[in-house]
Amino acid sequence: MATEGFVFSSEARKAYAPGTPVFVWIGDLPVGTVKSVKMSRDGGTVVLQNFEYSPAFVSPSIALRKLVFLELTAFLARNAATGFKIVYRFEHRTTDDIDGVALANARAKMLEGMGATLSSVAPRVGSQGGGHFVVDATWQCNEASLAKLHAALSATRAENAKERSATWLKSLTSKIKKGRGA
Repeated sequence: MATEGFVFSSEARKAYAPGTPVFVWIGDLPVGTVKSVKMSRDGGTVVLQNFEYSPAFVSPSIALRKLVFLELTAFLARNAATGFKIVYRFEHRTTDDIDGVALANARAKMLEGMGATLSSVAPRVGSQGGGHFVVDATWQCNEASLAKLHAALSATRAENAKERSATWLKSLTSKIKKGRGA
């Protein structure tokens, strides 16, 4: 399962070293960093949390944002043994313009769609103010989960390509209208 256009590395674009933060790139564009990566002593489980988008990465595309996590899973699964587990802990404090419940549910749906088992979807206990939600799930490397991951990747790549095409077409239409004085 190749990661199309994505690069996953340790700091300074060096080859990724398990258990270290994961830097995510699309070509030369820094997308973000999984800041907390904890590997179990036996190497059979990795816990990923505290993903932070790069200030240079501004994308309203939901498909592209989903693709980041699907491609990351594919990258980690590429050389994983059967039974290897990836534990995701998505935490996000939302702003007034974002529905935290809808965001948490969308993340849960994405994780289930790629074969992960949800542990919890809940408000963060002890957080001040509303809109701070946590989604916990575990993806285990096995034939069924790999098939779901592959299907989710294919569908999301197609969705992302469609969004990019629509954006390109809107941009072209706008340029044509401006050229005609419209």
